[in-house]
Amino acid sequence: MRRAVALAAVVASVAGCRPAASPPPAHAEAATTSLTEGAALDEAVAEEEEDDDDELRLEEGRMGKRERARAEPPILIAHNRVRAEHCAEPLTWSDDLAAEATAWANQLAATGCAFQHSRSNHGENLAAGTSGALDADAVVAMWAGEEEKYDYRRAAFGMNTGHFTQVVWKDTLAVGCGVATCAGRDTWVCNYDPPGNVEGDFALNVAPRGCR
Repeated sequence: MRRAVALAAVVASVAGCRPAASPPPAHAEAATTSLTEGAALDEAVAEEEEDDDDELRLEEGRMGKRERARAEPPILIAHNRVRAEHCAEPLTWSDDLAAEATAWANQLAATGCAFQHSRSNHGENLAAGTSGALDADAVVAMWAGEEEKYDYRRAAFGMNTGHFTQVVWKDTLAVGCGVATCAGRDTWVCNYDPPGNVEGDFALNVAPRGCR
């Protein structure tokens, strides 16, 4: 087993009534009975079709949910799992942000496996580790783990907690990530919009677990 080396940087019918009269001929009574049975049969068929339609809609809903889950990148799911614990709305995936993050990850790989922030106008989190050792869940878990160092009473930016605060920042709406490999090391880049870690807004945007 390889030992991971990791770094981190700064979701009714109506019945008719007629007066009593002489008994209708047998054929009329039979006709009336036949119509009544037919109406009951039609109603039963209609109810069955309605039940089938309801079941079809439920199944389509379940299928749609599964399809959406399959379509969501694992790193988006990991972000939103952490955000839910801090009462932050789920992020949406941005292909544009992902393309930008991937381009920067590739550039870092192409320049001697560098590890530094871009000059993007978006929020940005970086992580790096031995190739294959860090998956999407591990990357987000590493960033989220900085919470243990975050002082909610002070509610301000910290170099050792900035990744966590960006992940759970309530005003951030979208994320896009990319990863590149260089010399046996994976470098992950995630971009956020709007960016988090805005001075003066930490108390409103970073809530503790359980949102106390």
